[in-house]
Amino acid sequence: IIGVLIGERDVSRDIRKEQKYEELVRMAETNTTFSISSEEAARREVHHRVKNHLQLIASIMNIQARKTDNEEVKQAFRENISRVLSIASINELLSYNEEGPVPLKLFLEKLRKNLILLHEGASSVSLTLEGDELTADQTQATDIALVVNELVSNAYKHAFEGRSSGKIRIILKKGERYSSITVQDNGTGYDFCEDDRNSFGMSLVKM
Repeated sequence: IIGVLIGERDVSRDIRKEQKYEELVRMAETNTTFSISSEEAARREVHHRVKNHLQLIASIMNIQARKTDNEEVKQAFRENISRVLSIASINELLSYNEEGPVPLKLFLEKLRKNLILLHEGASSVSLTLEGDELTADQTQATDIALVVNELVSNAYKHAFEGRSSGKIRIILKKGERYSSITVQDNGTGYDFCEDDRNSFGMSLVKM
């Protein structure tokens, strides 16, 4: 191969138009009116631009990762690309949703797809999302995104050494007083209390 040319086009504007048309059709069928304030339009545009900028940063890091033969450097880039895309997913949801709680299952499904793409070399490891519908405020959702991202990435990296396949599950459970999000794998396992690794990822989780 002498060279590869990749062409990309931002189709988000087309998608937003389609969603608006669908909404207008639904409202016409129910004889309701559609309106959006200039403040709401500006807020959505800000979130959309932030998401695009974060995705651009992730793309630049991905290009840099492909230019190195050092596997440790590639792994560091992959981890940071995953973190950036996790935050970008939040802004993608906020560009369409009203201010208020973030639907975690919808958001974590976007995160799951990003993680699968970033770890496509581990195709024998399945990553599933299951459980109840939960919501969180925007700050909590960003924290949850980073924690889930780090735990899943660690599972991909460490849990299946010496194994040909494995399974990682993200489980949402709604409780009467407390709800929980669990990242679970069927890998080799380790004693968290006795583990002396002080990786940047686990430091983020603890914070």
